[in-house]
Amino acid sequence: MMRRNFKSLVAIYLASIIACFLIYVPSAVTCQIPVFRYALERWSPDLFSVLILYHNPLSAEHLGLVDRLKQAALEVERPANIEVQLFDLNEDPQYSKELLADGYSIDQYPLMVVRYPQWVKTHRLAWVGTLSGESVEALIDSPARQTIVERIGEGESAVWVLIESGNQSKDDAAASRLQENLDLLQQKLQLPSREVIESDEAFQPETQVELRLAFSILRLKRSDPAEAIFASLLINSEPDLHQFNEPIAIPVFGQGRSHFALVGKGINTQTITDSCQFLTGACSCQVKEQNPGSDLVFTANWRQIITGTAIRLQPLPDLMSMATLADSVESKGFSESPVEQQALYLPPTAETPVVENQPLNVGFLIPTAIVVIVSLLGVIGVSFAIKSRRDV
Repeated sequence: MMRRNFKSLVAIYLASIIACFLIYVPSAVTCQIPVFRYALERWSPDLFSVLILYHNPLSAEHLGLVDRLKQAALEVERPANIEVQLFDLNEDPQYSKELLADGYSIDQYPLMVVRYPQWVKTHRLAWVGTLSGESVEALIDSPARQTIVERIGEGESAVWVLIESGNQSKDDAAASRLQENLDLLQQKLQLPSREVIESDEAFQPETQVELRLAFSILRLKRSDPAEAIFASLLINSEPDLHQFNEPIAIPVFGQGRSHFALVGKGINTQTITDSCQFLTGACSCQVKEQNPGSDLVFTANWRQIITGTAIRLQPLPDLMSMATLADSVESKGFSESPVEQQALYLPPTAETPVVENQPLNVGFLIPTAIVVIVSLLGVIGVSFAIKSRRDV
C-alpha cells in the first residue's frame, strides 16, 4: 500500500509541474507592445569594437584621432556605441591575419578595424580601412543616420534604407516597388487597438514619442564617402550580402537596429509585408539577441529622445511566504532565499542603473513563483513519503 501511495504522490507532483507550465507559461510571454516600440524603449545598442592596428608608434595626429573615437564613446549628450582598443602588431602579430590586415601595405597603417558585437550572426568584419580623419568621422556619424534618428524620434515605425547598386534603372525600380508596398501597408496593417495596448500590464502612456504606424525610405549611395562605413555596417551584418551587386533594402528601427535585408527581386510584396508585419506585430520574444537583425553604430542619446516609456515594469509578486518555505528546506540543498533573488528584478531607482534586455517579461515571475512553490512542496512531499517508507 505504501509503495502505491508513494508512486501516486510522485505522479501527482509531476502532473502539477506540467500543468503549471501549460497554463501559465504561454500567457507569461504574451506582449501587446509592437516589436518596433519595444525595441525603441528596451533594446539598447551593444558596443562595436574599434581596433587600431599599428606597427610603428602612433604619431600625434593618429593619437588625436584615437582620442576623438574615445571621446565619442564617452560623450554624455550623444554617445556613440563603440569601444576602442589599440594593438601593436609587433607584439601581437596574429591579429594581422585574423583581422584581414594582411592585404594592406605598411604605409597604409595604422588601420581601423570595426567588429560587430559578438552575437551578430556574421563572420564578416563591419569595416576595415586606414585610420584617418575622414574614416573616424564617417564611423561615428553620418547624415543618413542623423535622418534616421530624427524620423524614429518623430514616431516612425521603421526607416527603410535602400542601398543603391549604382544601376539607375534597378535602383529606381526597387525604390518604386518599396514605396508602393509601404504606402499600402500603412493603410492595411493595424497596430493593436489603443484599448488592447493600454490593457497590457507593460504599457505606460507617459512618453514623448508617438506610438503610430509609419514607414519611410532613405536612399543610400555606396559611393558616398560620408556613408561608406554606414553602408558597410549594413551590408556586412549578414554573411552574403556583399556578394550582390543589386539594390538592398534594410529596415532600421528601435535604437538603430537593422532587420533582415531584401535584395534585388527579393524586394517584393511578400517579403516587404513579412518584414513590416514582424516589426508592427506583438513582441513575442523580448530577448534582443534571439531576434533577427543587428545593431548599428549611432551617435544618439536614445533615452533623451524617448523621454519616458510606454513599457512599465510589472509589480513583483509577494515572495516573503516563499522565503519561509525555503528556510524549511534549506537543509535539503535550497540555501538561496527567493527574497535574495528578488533584488535582481527591483525597478530602477536613481541609484540603480536600468537593466536592459530582460531575458523575459517581468510578468514571467508570477508563474515562475507558482512553479517554484509547487516544486518545493513536491520535494517536501516526496521526501516525507520516502521517510515514511523507511519508517514502515
